[in-house]
Amino acid sequence: MRCKTFVAQSVMLAATMVLVSGCGGGSSSAGKPSEVRSVSTDDPSVVVGDDVDLTVDFSFSTDTVVHDNHNVTIVVKLPRGLAFQPETARIDEIGGTDKVTPSIEFCADGTTYLRFDLGQNVLANASDAAGGADGSLIMAIAGSEAVGAVSIEAAAGYDFEVVLGSCAQPLAPQDTAPFTVL
Repeated sequence: MRCKTFVAQSVMLAATMVLVSGCGGGSSSAGKPSEVRSVSTDDPSVVVGDDVDLTVDFSFSTDTVVHDNHNVTIVVKLPRGLAFQPETARIDEIGGTDKVTPSIEFCADGTTYLRFDLGQNVLANASDAAGGADGSLIMAIAGSEAVGAVSIEAAAGYDFEVVLGSCAQPLAPQDTAPFTVL
């Protein structure tokens, strides 16, 4: 009798697992992580008043963004001495670029946090010209104060994950780029 009960429970458990794994169209939000692969600039230094391009290469799951309708959040921390140039942020995509706008937080110590929330309308055709990631976020940053050596930091995650990075909560960077403001 015990054996029949165990077999019946095992069959029920297996059937439940098959049904649950079949839900949601076969895509999973727990698949490929969204993360920053690299942070780089087209020049390792800038003179106050000049600007350079900052590139954040990142990865994401097309299933998670396009099919499951989740956003990718990218947070970029600019140290004192660097300023984001408005209207310059864009995502590389097949056949061109798509402008994006961050929410911006200015901190008392001169640090600036840029938060980009990118959905399927922006990422459906994202590409990375260098081929090392799934997308490239590019923006102009300018030297605003000669502070010497600094570090630019970035992290990414899906909208169902917490990507910290604000004046009140430090960023846990996934990559950094050394930089000099002259």
